[in-house]
Amino acid sequence: MELAQEALSKSVAQRMAMAGPSLAPAGFVIQPPENSIYVGKTRLLNQPFFWNQEALANPHIVVTGTSGSGKSYLVKTLLTRASIVWGTSSIILDWSGEYAPWARASGGTVIDIGGQVGINILERTGGSAASMAQSVLRSFRVLTGIKNEFVQQLIMQQALEQVYMKAGCGRGNRSAMRSFAKAPTLADLGLQLGRMEKKCRGRRLEHCQYVRLVVNEFAQAFGGKRQVGLKRLAGLAVERNGMVCLDLHRLGSEAQKSMAALCAVQYLRDSMATNRLEQGQKIRLFIVADEAWKIAKDEESDLVSIAREGRKYGFSVIIATQNPTDVGKAVLSNAGTSFIFRTVLSEHRKYLCDSYGFQKSQEAQIERLGVGGCLIHLAYSNPAHGCSTFAIGRVDGEQPVEKVILGVGNMKLELERAVFEGKLLEAGLSFAQVEELVGRAAQNAFHIGADALVVELEKAGLHKSSAISVMMGLGFDESHVAKAFAFAEAKKLGRLGSITQLVPHEKDGGSNYGRAAEGKSSEKHGGKKKLGRLEK
Repeated sequence: MELAQEALSKSVAQRMAMAGPSLAPAGFVIQPPENSIYVGKTRLLNQPFFWNQEALANPHIVVTGTSGSGKSYLVKTLLTRASIVWGTSSIILDWSGEYAPWARASGGTVIDIGGQVGINILERTGGSAASMAQSVLRSFRVLTGIKNEFVQQLIMQQALEQVYMKAGCGRGNRSAMRSFAKAPTLADLGLQLGRMEKKCRGRRLEHCQYVRLVVNEFAQAFGGKRQVGLKRLAGLAVERNGMVCLDLHRLGSEAQKSMAALCAVQYLRDSMATNRLEQGQKIRLFIVADEAWKIAKDEESDLVSIAREGRKYGFSVIIATQNPTDVGKAVLSNAGTSFIFRTVLSEHRKYLCDSYGFQKSQEAQIERLGVGGCLIHLAYSNPAHGCSTFAIGRVDGEQPVEKVILGVGNMKLELERAVFEGKLLEAGLSFAQVEELVGRAAQNAFHIGADALVVELEKAGLHKSSAISVMMGLGFDESHVAKAFAFAEAKKLGRLGSITQLVPHEKDGGSNYGRAAEGKSSEKHGGKKKLGRLEK
């Protein structure tokens, strides 16, 4: 088996060497399926690609691409297959609630923070009062305004040390937090700051009042009737080999979401240091951060620290984002694997190309990728192998990707159906309206005219500016948004025939959406010149 595997891999690599330079070196084209995760087939030679981090610089993964391009589908595929092949656990930091239904259906545990459920971010694995205070203070420095005020940091440090000592931890005590009867809470911290205020005067009093205000805002957000401890959160995944989704979408602000996520990451990192999780080649835990830009960019963030140090403890970080510039350079440079899906904005493509040393042809390829297709960039641990970049036609996940195609003029956008529906629901359309629109699209091979979408958004009561934001959020540029609104308005005035039935032209493989309708309308009004004025 091994000899056959080696021969096949070398044979494929030799063929690849003749086809282009940015491909995997010999020995890494096809990994043993019983110890790897199948992702998809390469575009060039239609060879199966199995992901295995053993030969890579580290196990960390960056996933970039526009909304609906296939990022979350890939992440779900990786988590599912890693659990089957390696018994890997996962914790998902879910900013928008996108992963929660899937996690429940997969048998995972969903912890819905906000409302009736709170989280105690002061729970730590152990250490002295000073060390635990420093750990919490790090999160507040990353996410609040105290980062640039030394006096406020000192006040926070002193207050934290006091509440930890009152919970039973001395200054020099190295005993673990689990020996305490009860961990302190943010409410306790707020009370301690109130007591400190009584002893402050002048400018220091103002600093103390500000710190207490910041703490109380988080205490209110995390103070649900049913509290979830960080130890239980980590234990559900790490100790029981399961999946935990920390659903943060009910929290009111980006800072609150980031604080809950970052403190959970801190607890995991502290577990790595104090419990010395088994070292080895198998990944024990995936930490997924989707659109977590606040904690994926700051150099002081513990998520960035795990990206640097996670290999020796069996941890892997997966950062998924629409905007690659939101990922700190430390994370990008430490990612052994990058999955790059369709990227519309030129500045984002330039950032990726500069970061990975891509050529112009690869930049153009990133712009043209369809739903589920991506470039894969691998950084190998052996310097002699360097890096390699290749494309797969689509991610072959556990379920086929359902996609919706939006068209206006000669522009075509492909999105995952679930993402498209989610965007419309977020915009204010009802479930019935979304089902009706997608149902009509299903009769036309899931093609939807952008002008028809504009009409539906207007029916839902969206102001024009909000509808424009939705269209641009789906990936349309300004000129095509303007064209879609012009077509929709012209249709309402009876100047254009229906252009919502966007059927691909046989001659060009479907690239010229809407041109048949435009042509008919032009003939009706005396040529294309009339239509050109409408577009403007």
